[in-house]
Amino acid sequence: MHKKLAPELGDECEVVDSIFNAEELKLFSKKCDFVITGRMHLAIICATNAIPSFSVSYQQKFSGFYKHIGLEPANLMVEPSELFGYDILDKILVSIQERNELRQMISDNLPIVKDLAKKNL
Repeated sequence: MHKKLAPELGDECEVVDSIFNAEELKLFSKKCDFVITGRMHLAIICATNAIPSFSVSYQQKFSGFYKHIGLEPANLMVEPSELFGYDILDKILVSIQERNELRQMISDNLPIVKDLAKKNL
C-alpha cells in the first residue's frame, strides 16, 4: 500500500514499523496528520488528538467508533475481505485530501465523546 500511495503523497507518506507503549504512541500520533491502521487502539489514540484515521476493520467496533466521533464509517474503513475486491487507494486518497475537514469534525465531537466516557466510569 505504501508503495502505491508514496507517488501521490511523496515525503508525506511514511511507514512506521516501531513498537510503542501507550504514552509513546500518543506522543508520536500528535506528529501525524492522517493515519492508516488496522488497530483500533491506534485509531482511538489518534482521535483523542483530532487526527483522522483510515482503518482496516477486523471488528464491528470500528464502525461504532467512527460514528461516536462524528464520522461516516463507510468513508474511513474497509473490511479485510474488501482489500482484494477493489482498489482502496482512491478511497484512502480522498480521505487524506479531506483530512482537515475530518479533523474539525473530530474536534467538534470530542467533548461529547469524553462526556460519554466519563459516564461509563
